[in-house]
Amino acid sequence: MKRLYVSCLELEVMTRDLANKIKADNKCYEKIFTFPRGGLPGAVQLAHLLGIKELVVENPLLRALFFNNGFKNNFDEFIFQDYSLGSDGLTRIKDYLMINKDNALFFDDLSDSGRTLAPYQSLGFDTAVYFFKDIRGVKPPTYICKKVSKKVWIDFHYEQVNAPMKRDRDI
Repeated sequence: MKRLYVSCLELEVMTRDLANKIKADNKCYEKIFTFPRGGLPGAVQLAHLLGIKELVVENPLLRALFFNNGFKNNFDEFIFQDYSLGSDGLTRIKDYLMINKDNALFFDDLSDSGRTLAPYQSLGFDTAVYFFKDIRGVKPPTYICKKVSKKVWIDFHYEQVNAPMKRDRDI
């Protein structure tokens, strides 16, 4: 399998490319949702470039809210409520999250199997990635920097735990 090392500088260029594609579509997202491992570093930079103040890291609770407690209103907004049972036996709404599918972007560093982004794509949300492995049957994200073969293994600079730190000028 071919390996592709992606440096910090390359990711910065790719993030700017994604931001420019989004701006060219006149999209104005209010929230970026991302995933705790690979998507978080790029989502932070993308949020800064697009002036998005709200960044939400997806987690099992959020996923459960999306697919179990969520409902859609007449304005194409998904509303998620977190319920708790009070000591008096009454159900209380602890918190809610309202997401308009046209104002929220889901970002990850890589889409290979498509499993991470597919549930959100099926709900109509826009998605963005640095790399998309073009595999038959996998729906492509809305915004893609680079398509790569399914035979390419991508090593991001932030995943190199045991390797010595490499500066871009040393590569």
